Formats: sequence, C-alpha cells, structure tokens
Amino acid sequence: MKSFLAAIASLTRLPVGRLAALDAADVTHSAGWFPLIGALLGVICSLAAALLKDYLPLGVVAVLQVLLDAIVTGALHFDGLADAADGFGGGQ
Repeated sequence: MKSFLAAIASLTRLPVGRLAALDAADVTHSAGWFPLIGALLGVICSLAAALLKDYLPLGVVAVLQVLLDAIVTGALHFDGLADAADGFGGGQ
C-alpha cells in the first residue's frame, strides 16, 4: 500500500504523503503502479470533459483539460515535453 501512495505522490500533487511516512524504498517499488495512476488521471480528465462538454464550447473544454492536467500533475508532462524539444533544438 505504501508503494501505491508513493506512486501517487511521485506522479501527482495530491497530498498523500500525510497518510503514511514514505521513504526512498517505497518510491523505488512504486513504478509498478505508474500505469494505474496514469489510468486514474485519464479517468479524472475524461469525467471532467464529459461533464463540461454540454455547457462550454469544445475549445474551452480542451483548454480546461490541459489546465486540469497541469494542476493535478504539477505540469510533469509539460516539463518532459519541453525537455525533449530542448534536446532536439537546444544543443546547437
């Protein structure tokens, strides 16, 4: 259970570290939970889109989806995308 909480703490900004004391070993063993955490994040974003699509234009829903992902994950994926773009063009 601690490795599951460590996976949530590693991939999101949700304050699950308060539920249990996590150490480096827990983080090391948490990688097996990463696909499930990704699926849960996908479900959260999908539910938000399903709830908003009837009330807002789709462009606004898309922007809110990106903001929701940035808030929940601490922009972890955007940082990785920026690092990849920097690796392709920044070394010259």
